[in-house]
Amino acid sequence: MTKKTSGAAALAVLALAVTGCAADRVSDRVYPAPGARAAAASGAPAVDVGGRWTLASAGGGSCAVTLSGAPGAAEGSIKPEGGCPGKLFTSRKWSLQQGALVIQDHTGAQLAQLAMSSPAQFAGTAGGGQQLTLSR
Repeated sequence: MTKKTSGAAALAVLALAVTGCAADRVSDRVYPAPGARAAAASGAPAVDVGGRWTLASAGGGSCAVTLSGAPGAAEGSIKPEGGCPGKLFTSRKWSLQQGALVIQDHTGAQLAQLAMSSPAQFAGTAGGGQQLTLSR
């Protein structure tokens, strides 16, 4: 091997080593937001559900609800306003379970289960089969 060839090989090895080291720096890593791992593990959709929504029944009646929780969270609280259909005025908690948004009352009893139909809407049923939508 010539001096020129061995120098080029050494330079290539050095370049690979430097590149490998650069990828190990903490500043180059991407860390998920708190709660994002829990959301991913629960089968949660990749959407921030926090904020104000309208909860409506196919048979009539609707109300505004506010879902709170950290961005990317898999659970949080829900605050319904007046006029919610059925027993949904007792809503207090929400959680994402196997890709569905589950609404529960203060005792933990399930009131509704909704699947994401678009990033701004969930559709599903309440107890007794009542059809519901939750939309922004």
